[in-house]
Amino acid sequence: MVGHSFGGYTDRVFTGLYPKDVVGVVLVDAEHGDEEKRIDELLPARLKSQQNQRDQRDALLDRILSLLRIHLGINRLTTAAGGTDARRFLKS
Repeated sequence: MVGHSFGGYTDRVFTGLYPKDVVGVVLVDAEHGDEEKRIDELLPARLKSQQNQRDQRDALLDRILSLLRIHLGINRLTTAAGGTDARRFLKS
């Protein structure tokens, strides 16, 4: 098997799942399994802090948007149900 870039990851997964089917593996400029951890170890504290702030902001936005999606989904169900309260369909 030959894996380039992200293909190196898929080759490692395949090799782990089907070791008897793999005779050899060649990784060409492939992602390292510990790449993210290694990069984090090299980043300056300021950049780590900025990344943590972005991650926290993204998590908050995901929470807000998921509530909005639920709300909009209920409104769509109400319309699809002919104007009746669609929330009764969700109580099961």
